[in-house]
Order: sequence, then C-alpha cells, then structure tokens
Amino acid sequence: MKNILIVDDDTVTLGLLSRVFKPHGDDICVITAEDGTDAVKEMSTKKIDLVLTDIQMPVMDGFELLEYMGKNHPEIPIFIMTAFGTPEIETKTKSLGITKYFEKPLNMDELTEAIFEELDAGAEGKIDGIGLPSFLQLVEMEKKTCTLAVTTNENKGFLYFLKGELISAETKNLKNDKAAYEIIAWDKSSITIKNYSKKKTKEIKQPLINIMMEALKLKDEKDKESAKPKSALKPPSKPLKEKQEFTAAPKQAGVSKANKPDTKSPRTEKLSQILKKMPTINEFKIFDGNDFVQAKSSTSNPVLQFAPSEYFSLAEELRSLFKNGSLKHFVVNTAKGLRYLFFQIDDSRIIISLKPGIQPKDFFSKVDIERISA
Repeated sequence: MKNILIVDDDTVTLGLLSRVFKPHGDDICVITAEDGTDAVKEMSTKKIDLVLTDIQMPVMDGFELLEYMGKNHPEIPIFIMTAFGTPEIETKTKSLGITKYFEKPLNMDELTEAIFEELDAGAEGKIDGIGLPSFLQLVEMEKKTCTLAVTTNENKGFLYFLKGELISAETKNLKNDKAAYEIIAWDKSSITIKNYSKKKTKEIKQPLINIMMEALKLKDEKDKESAKPKSALKPPSKPLKEKQEFTAAPKQAGVSKANKPDTKSPRTEKLSQILKKMPTINEFKIFDGNDFVQAKSSTSNPVLQFAPSEYFSLAEELRSLFKNGSLKHFVVNTAKGLRYLFFQIDDSRIIISLKPGIQPKDFFSKVDIERISA
C-alpha cells in the first residue's frame, strides 16, 4: 500500500482527486491536507510515498513546503499542480528539483499515469525464460493486481490484471479480447511486471483459460497457414454446417461413401441412449477419431459444430505446458455462462453441454465409462 499526500486549499480539488484514486484503494491510500502546515504534520506521523501539492495556499504555500521537504524529506518525490502557471513558476520548480508539473484543470489520465509510474519506479521486474501462458496462470493463482508489458523484437502490448483476473488488454490498434489473443500468441516474448493496474473496469468478460485456448488455436492456425506452399488452397474459415459433416472431412485413399463410419455401432448406440436419458445435460455429439459425427442429440449449439480435434489438441498443448499429467477431460466455459465437457472413450470423442450448476463430477458419477468401453 502506497500513501499519497495531496495538498491543496481547494476542497473541491481534494475531493475530486480522492474520488479518482478510490478505485485503486487496494494499492493507494490518499491523505489530504489543506496547506503546507497540515502537510508537515501528516509527514511527521505517516510514511508518505509521494506528495502532490498546489503552489498558492495560505499559511504555508507550495514553495515553502518544497523547501521544507528538500531539507527534511529529500527522498519523497514531489509533483506540482497550479492554476496559475507561468514560465517563472516552472523555472523555479525545476530549480528545486521538481520535474513533474501539472496545470489546472488537470488531465486526470496523464496525472494518474505519472503517479503510478513514479510509485512503481524501481519496483518493476523483467522476466525471461518462462512462457507467457505459464506466467499468466501464476498471476491468476496468486490473485495478483498488476500490469504485464509484453514485448518482442517488433511488438509491444499490455495485459491488465485485477486480483488475478485478466480485465483488459491493448496492443497496436487492438483492444481487450482481440489484443489478448494477439499478445499471448507471440513467440519469444519478454515480460515486464508492474505492480499496479491503471485499468479497473472489467473489459474482458471471458475466463483466462478461454482466452488462452483461443489464442493458442489462432496461433496454431496461423503457423499452419504460413507453413503451407503459396499455391495451396486456403481452407474455409467458417464452421462446418450439419449437412457438411461427412463430405467436408479429408478424403483418404480407399474411403468411399459406403465406407463412412458406422454411426450405429453397439458402443456408440449404448452411449447415445445413456446420454439422451440424462437430465444433467442439454445436448451432446459423439465423434470418431476423424471428426465424423457418430451420434448426436436433436439440438446442437454452434460450439458443437467445430471439429473436436481442434479443442483436444489445444487442451493437450496446455497440459504439456503446465505438465499436469494425463488429459482425462476438460471443460470450456463461455462468456454466456454455458459449460461444455470434453472427454474421450477409446477412439470416440464426446462433447456435452452441461446444464447450469452441473459439475463434471456430477456427470461422471452417473456414467460408467469402463462398462461402456467394454
């Protein structure tokens, strides 16, 4: 917690600045004084990390306060604000070692940015040798409030965390979700951590794991695209429609229309009947190893139209990054509160839409996987 002492005889300005820093209450404590004499009293009883003072005040004005601090508290950084700025005043403040000078009416974004940078000077750390996805997981686990400046040779972006939640992101002309996808997908990035977040509004609604999975998916698609010969045909970017599920699959030698996967195999039929009777799920689809649909419920959400291999490959990549053992199942939560369970039985891959409040353990407690596999 950092203590900022704001000194001004204008109570309106004191109230406005106090409100500006209120959202940052976990990081900053604002202490106010109406003149230099009150400010001296506050500094004698409290540890002050930064002083923001007006120049023209009664009893003890800003210049007298600066002289006092130069003799007694030279370690405390000082910012000046005034409604009567002149070249003479600016010259005098610089002669006293004051480099931050703000004219009223104050630009609050500029002022808060300067204050945060000053308070964080020397406290930031640079991190190399650890992958960004892994580090983001650590930030989330530690419930840390911070700003991550992520750089490569050609790019720079910012990820803002509030108590472990990714709330905002920006890079180039991209903001929030799209910026986060872009930043996380960068190769050989360097991370600088600043122990504050100037952003306090939650502009990214998705959970971090969803952001990371989408970023890795987009990166994988981009890498595959760049690795193709220039003459290669570009694959369709839209999800497959229901009627295309068989015809859009990659053609293989010896596979004819008569050789489509058996959608009525005993195991598939058994699992399909079990899922249809379960009150804990909304809908489902069962795929074979080549992403052919073997069975499905009567309705289908758009997320179920994508090939499951994409999700499983991303989940496996995350598992290998964090070295979390074998992949048994995983869950995707959407911004709309929907929850999808992904798991595999032998060579069949299953995607299930769970009803609100239902956990994976609730589902698996009702399904005997070993019995179905037999």
